[in-house]
Amino acid sequence: MVEGSLQLYFQAYLLVALVCAGMGVAFFVADRRTPSSRALALAFAAIGLSLWLHMVLPQWFDVPLWLWRSFVAVDGIAMVALLQWIYYVRATLPSAALRTRTGDTLVRLGQGSAAVYVLLGVVAPAARDAHFLNALALDGSPHHLWFWAFASPVLVSSVSGTLSLLLLLNRRPDALEQLRVFAMLLAIPLLGASFALPPQWAPISLLLGALVFLIGAMRYHVEQGRRGVF
Repeated sequence: MVEGSLQLYFQAYLLVALVCAGMGVAFFVADRRTPSSRALALAFAAIGLSLWLHMVLPQWFDVPLWLWRSFVAVDGIAMVALLQWIYYVRATLPSAALRTRTGDTLVRLGQGSAAVYVLLGVVAPAARDAHFLNALALDGSPHHLWFWAFASPVLVSSVSGTLSLLLLLNRRPDALEQLRVFAMLLAIPLLGASFALPPQWAPISLLLGALVFLIGAMRYHVEQGRRGVF
């Protein structure tokens, strides 16, 4: 029974990893010339690779600690790239007389927090594995100091990106741009929560976050194409 459950989790993570990696490839192929699309492609490709490295690869062979230590860098790349997408989107919208420095500073703060998360993961990979990843499925881990050591930079990155997007709405973007912004606002907590959720819920949270943003992004690009034709 337990072995069957583990196999089911393995298949779920593999499927979500392929979906996220496929989204990364799709964003790159569709619009490789735009910096925001390249950042988005890198973010989702990194999410897919991270799932494969953390959840799929260990099912095939025992990953040595020195190699496991490097996997955290892929998580950091995904976080930094998502925040960079927010930065590029902010740069494309006119600000009029509004001050934009606060929102841009929040993006850089979030990226700095992602770097802190990577550094902690390199220094203490066993603690990240034991007390943070899928921590809500482990008794006592959410109250452990190491849990908050890793959860804090992830929370700071997520909150910084969310606040930066909310500040972007002060520029009164059109309905189409608002759709894309709201899609990312919904996706951020779903993507961030997947770090600590139990293994039966983490792939669902990731998949929902990816699909929510994909729907918003597809609608955005379709309507942009129609405007171009018009």
